[in-house]
Amino acid sequence: MTMAAGMSIFRNVGPNAMKDIQEGKAKLTDPKYLAGAKALADYAAAGYFGQGVSSRDSNASSNMFLTGKAAMTYDGSWALAQINDPKADIIGAKNVGFMPFPAVKGGAGSIDQYPANAGAPMVLSSKQFGPKVSAWVTCIAKNYGAQALKDNGTISGFKVNGTVTNISANTKEIQQRITTIKQTVLWFEALFDPKSNSLASTNISLLVTGQMSPDDYMKALQASIDAAK
Repeated sequence: MTMAAGMSIFRNVGPNAMKDIQEGKAKLTDPKYLAGAKALADYAAAGYFGQGVSSRDSNASSNMFLTGKAAMTYDGSWALAQINDPKADIIGAKNVGFMPFPAVKGGAGSIDQYPANAGAPMVLSSKQFGPKVSAWVTCIAKNYGAQALKDNGTISGFKVNGTVTNISANTKEIQQRITTIKQTVLWFEALFDPKSNSLASTNISLLVTGQMSPDDYMKALQASIDAAK
């Protein structure tokens, strides 16, 4: 939900929207930022997210979509694993399409600016790093990208070494889109301090259930960001 609000802000303000917040050049309470929180609250109030949106996890969301109980779902390229799995994708891969987050009319952002995950770091102990660990890391680095693409049709952050055939149409579409991406943006809370990051996720549920106004949501979050400086 924070990512959806964030993408609305990026489309409205532009790709440097959250960097400007981090550097103090803008405030989350500014009209164009506030519009992102208001848009999310309005969608929820209109019933677009369905029942139980504040408690629904990503697996439940994907399952609803792939069994035909939801028209759309907001997800990442990792969703290809389930889309390519006929046991999970009941509606059929041919009935699944992709669209980027819509543009905001009059916004400074562009529909071809895609959110990109920074990934998860892996830390290895120098004292325990011997030949076996080295061999494992080397194996993963060389083979994971191709193996993930071959087994699940998923696109990882690893280089695909070798040729992988029989790639699904859905995966090919995402591969093609990735090759055309010229600019990416982070997710909403990527540059927040840990406390503000947690607050953004906690309060977003209150926002979409009508227990917190868009103005109060952004005021509380901006106050937390300011307090961390």
